Amino acid sequence: MTKDILSLFLLPGLKSTERSLKCGYVSMDLSTMQYYLVSLEVVTITGLTTTSSVPPDLKENLLIWSNEMLKLKFQIIIGMTSISALTEERDKKIFLTGATGFIGSHILRLLLKQGYRHITCLKRNTSDTSLIADIADKCDWIVGDMEDYPLMEEALYGQDVVINAAAQVTFDLKNKNKLLKDASDSAASIVNASLHHQVSKFIHISSIAALGRRKLKDYIDEKSIFSHSPYDTTYGHAKFLAEQEVWRGHAEEGLNVTILNPSMVLGVGNWNASTPQMFARIYNGMQFYPSGVNGWVDVRDVAQAVIITLEGNFTGERYIISSENLPYVDILNMIADGLKVRRPSSPVTLSNGPLYWRLDALKSFFTGSEPILTKETFMSTSVHAFYDNQKSIKELNMNYRCVRETIHETCEAFLSSYPSGKAFSYPSGLFSL
Repeated sequence: MTKDILSLFLLPGLKSTERSLKCGYVSMDLSTMQYYLVSLEVVTITGLTTTSSVPPDLKENLLIWSNEMLKLKFQIIIGMTSISALTEERDKKIFLTGATGFIGSHILRLLLKQGYRHITCLKRNTSDTSLIADIADKCDWIVGDMEDYPLMEEALYGQDVVINAAAQVTFDLKNKNKLLKDASDSAASIVNASLHHQVSKFIHISSIAALGRRKLKDYIDEKSIFSHSPYDTTYGHAKFLAEQEVWRGHAEEGLNVTILNPSMVLGVGNWNASTPQMFARIYNGMQFYPSGVNGWVDVRDVAQAVIITLEGNFTGERYIISSENLPYVDILNMIADGLKVRRPSSPVTLSNGPLYWRLDALKSFFTGSEPILTKETFMSTSVHAFYDNQKSIKELNMNYRCVRETIHETCEAFLSSYPSGKAFSYPSGLFSL
């Protein structure tokens, strides 16, 4: 009888539970864990109540097995608690700005993939929604501007989390004052509305540009402060001003904030906007390359950092989100090789740069297009800037993708869409989240 109990209940139960736990409890759903927990209860009780009838040579093993099962039971209970907490987390209501943009669209895709079901996104009435056209019906939408405080008050009612990924990326100085004012006003508006409705978490997507560049060779970490040096940009200044509003909300009112500062972000997106347009420019014959060094990161890693800070216990912290520090020429050469086109061959240096940006300004004046090279971009891309990502690796447990692989996958996506006339490419295949 005792041997039947051992063979039918105790050993199979223990082995099955061990196999399941080795796979990682997070991969087991709640009902599966409850099944194993009940099984352990039966096996343990049965084994312990029959200990007296067990032959001496098996009694010691039975007690050892029973003790091991109590440990496994404890692990399963912890696992069930973790999954219950995660399920509760994903029931939270999330308000996302910038969802139609490059980084924001990837954040939205990953939120949906991770099981978040209550997402409200903000867009302007002029927003191009092509990047999220296939998933737009999976969330709610509000049309308007962040600067509209009454709208933000209404939009954030009942929301638990705010993820602010909205940004205006431009280096054209014609609208400098407006860019700075809009950045500050929009951040103040959404921060104040978040405080009013006591949202539980505010995640702000900033940029390494907000940390500034003080000299031609600079080592930058989370403690660096925007310095208004000749190597800084108006875009960086705008990001800095927006950050000040976020920090104000944290320092004065106790808003739970986390700021992420991505470096130059690479990945699939609209080939005619933001950093993905580098691939189109090189494909179409880009001749010049900057002489500096910068940080680079995969857009999927930026989205992953958002999820980690969303689900973790972080507040009052900033993190540089960057994979590798590499020269611009190395990045552009990898892109050119991946697209099978000629590499850029002429460096933009401190001696010839002023001529090039003035010629581009003249071209912009006659064509009406936004200049590719300005005085600001020339100065900022001449800097050898090295960004320290160790805080994000240690505290967020970031496991960054290799930049070379990112470029390879992005080139494949580009070649499958841009030459055939598609201005954008959905993240799919190798580039899926």
